[in-house]
Amino acid sequence: MAKSKNHTAHNQSYKAHKNGIKKPRKQRHTSTKDVCNFRWILSF
Repeated sequence: MAKSKNHTAHNQSYKAHKNGIKKPRKQRHTSTKDVCNFRWILSF
């Protein structure tokens, strides 16, 4: 009996490029949640 194939990457590259490999979208505005209180104090 023939040994079974463990892994192949034969079609994976084609499938990935079918819709295009996309970079994760960068955030347009940085969140001010973690900005230190110095900026908050300046607003007064």
